[in-house]
Amino acid sequence: MSRAKEMGRVATLLAAALLSLAPVATAATPPSQFDDFQSGLKLAVQAQKAFDQGAYDRAEALDEQALPLFERALGPEDLRIVGPLASLADVYRTRGKLDRAELLYRRLAFLMEKAFGPSDIRVADALASAADAVVGQGHPGQAKELYARALAIRQAALGPDSPKVVPGLLTLADVDAAIGQFEEAASLYRRAREISEKAFGAEDLAVAGPLDGEAAVETARGRLELAEVLYRRELAIIEQAFGPSNVHAAYVLDLLVDLYIKAGKYGEAESLYRRSLAILEARFGANHARVTAFREKYAALLLKVGPEPTARREAPRSSTAGRPAEDRGSVVR
Repeated sequence: MSRAKEMGRVATLLAAALLSLAPVATAATPPSQFDDFQSGLKLAVQAQKAFDQGAYDRAEALDEQALPLFERALGPEDLRIVGPLASLADVYRTRGKLDRAELLYRRLAFLMEKAFGPSDIRVADALASAADAVVGQGHPGQAKELYARALAIRQAALGPDSPKVVPGLLTLADVDAAIGQFEEAASLYRRAREISEKAFGAEDLAVAGPLDGEAAVETARGRLELAEVLYRRELAIIEQAFGPSNVHAAYVLDLLVDLYIKAGKYGEAESLYRRSLAILEARFGANHARVTAFREKYAALLLKVGPEPTARREAPRSSTAGRPAEDRGSVVR
């Protein structure tokens, strides 16, 4: 979990505790209810400390003990249990228990909607978290409706041209691409690109992400010439931001290599492959596993489309030859 999300988790928990303290600690409050709240708060603080220290199993156990105590003290649908709910959901997500995390995020969305209405931005946040958990379980198609709802809320609250809706557009586009709905995905990537261009300029780094997704989808649709233009634009932005010898540039070069091979432009593919390989060797060393995997991948492709002597020339030079090649992302990231 990112530091920003950790801080958000702390803030949510503390806010819930402060909201809860005043109404529970009154003379009319039954002693058992007050005791439950106090015990839950102590456990929640311990859980937060364990989470910050990376002791996620202990944080989970403590949060699981704390939540029922808060529910008894405040009620299962009281808005003030949002903090403990979010804390346990975050722990479940961190530990890979995504089915449990999904249920809690859905419950958070319900509580937020009940308290603030269906168009509140906090409902969108909870829906997106639930969708993330669904995708993590390997069901991107089932997550689409949740992401779409979250995006619609953000667009209504922030405006359809706000740069803050771009992450939602990209996420929904990723889902569409994953389930083969390429036309819808291309439209969303294009919309995200247009918003970013308008907000930051056509050569800003913020435009690179939408360009990458749009180019990948156009490649899948067989529109290779358009995909090449988009990848070339992405490459120019990356080189301007990081320099021509950065591993991010090697990543885009590798995508162009794949594109040229699909198009039968083997000479262009060879040229870009060698440039990408030089970047990776300079960054990681000639015998690094990532470089070897990159070399293996291209050698395998050359066996299919290029002269055998060339493929042999590009065969791996390290002792790791013969192991399965890694995917492109692990090579350059």
